[in-house]
Amino acid sequence: DELHQLDINEVRWRRVETRGAIPTGRSAAAICSVKGKLLLMGGYSPLALERKHLQAEYKEDTYSKGKEQNNELFEFDPQEGCWSSLCVAGSRPSPRQGHTLTAVDEKKAVLFGGFNGDKELNDLWLLDVERKAWTHITPSSPLWPQPRVHHTV
Repeated sequence: DELHQLDINEVRWRRVETRGAIPTGRSAAAICSVKGKLLLMGGYSPLALERKHLQAEYKEDTYSKGKEQNNELFEFDPQEGCWSSLCVAGSRPSPRQGHTLTAVDEKKAVLFGGFNGDKELNDLWLLDVERKAWTHITPSSPLWPQPRVHHTV
């Protein structure tokens, strides 16, 4: 649950002091930058005692008892040093870890794949940051990628 920043000139890491709805510690989450803010989605963590995200879903891992995937969506404003949970309209991706979240322009990011605790995924979602809405992208080609986890874009 800590955030660190790399100073490229000094080649040194420093811890960033944050406030707000700070996400719980997690691994295999996805993060990207859209319009100068960081978006953090999902991940894998110990079963949460305190849930900070009212809209999120949580799925206990079939293989690792005491761990769970989630579909929490947070935004970090580096100018303010503040985390906030994002509430989105309509449907949203299922809880997962090991997925990618990639900015495609100043308003949107795409999420692909991951692992939901039972199986690897190959679904694709578009997040419109301004409208705060997810859209599921349905495959229109037989060349759709196979399910995958811990990949990069």
